[in-house]
Amino acid sequence: AMWVGVGRYAHLGWTLWMLMWLAGANSILYTYLRLTQRTAGALPDLGARLRMARMCLASAALNLLIVGALASADVVSWRLLVPFGILALECVWGALNPATGARPRTIGMRQLAVTVLFTVAFRWAW
Repeated sequence: AMWVGVGRYAHLGWTLWMLMWLAGANSILYTYLRLTQRTAGALPDLGARLRMARMCLASAALNLLIVGALASADVVSWRLLVPFGILALECVWGALNPATGARPRTIGMRQLAVTVLFTVAFRWAW
């Protein structure tokens, strides 16, 4: 759609696709984390919470590194660290505040709110 809109092939289309894929993958990992936490029963200790969240946290950190590298190479704006920072902060918040006993709908509604916030911030940054 981007290439049709600009009327020519542009490498930035692949960059945009990759950034959306990275954000989507992180959101999926976060959702799985929250759904796993809800069945944990008692509140896990901090070490257990961080172990449960390690994939989500690693994904968020990798995304920030990739966006930082692309910004350093002047491929994208440094402002893109803001929307990806939102996803990273949500992963940290989710790791420290487990969704023990939460309903899937509650988890989904929060994820929807974070996705809308990410989208607005991404649009501003792009």
